[in-house]
Amino acid sequence: PPAPIDSTNNPHGNWIDMRDANNPVLLVADRGNQRIVRYGLDDKPIEVLEGRGQFCHFQEHKDLIVVPDLGSKVHILKGKQLVSTFGGPQEGGKPNPNRTTQNRADFVPGQFVAPHGATFDKDGNIFVADRGGVPDTVKVLDFGLVRHFGPNATDANLPEFVGEAGIVGTPNFIAPESIQ
Repeated sequence: PPAPIDSTNNPHGNWIDMRDANNPVLLVADRGNQRIVRYGLDDKPIEVLEGRGQFCHFQEHKDLIVVPDLGSKVHILKGKQLVSTFGGPQEGGKPNPNRTTQNRADFVPGQFVAPHGATFDKDGNIFVADRGGVPDTVKVLDFGLVRHFGPNATDANLPEFVGEAGIVGTPNFIAPESIQ
């Protein structure tokens, strides 16, 4: 039988979903129960979303949320529905094994092993960190998106915040055109 809605097992990812600013909710990746649970900000469970998986975390872009799943897939959540899944096995196929071998022939091309992280860039492209039995690797992706926020912040007054060089972002990681 399914676990009671107010019982979690390894709540691995949490996200305050502000897509409906008048009704924010807490999304919990209840990995042990293979589900996503929506909670009110008063800590009371609202509902369990359809779909099962070993969900990791959430990242938002406009009206979409990307949800990596250790079951070799990545899901897209729109509203309260999992509307798309990609990177997993084809219908009836087997998922990739955990990376306990370095033999590339053991893996299905174009299929994730165990996506543990995913994020959007400013244009909505998705970047996925696929781990699967090997130590996680953190890659810093800085697309020059760092900007000062405030009432008087403009590109014209950036030197006030970043010095005379005017570089915004980490020089070793920003796009070349941002430092020309």
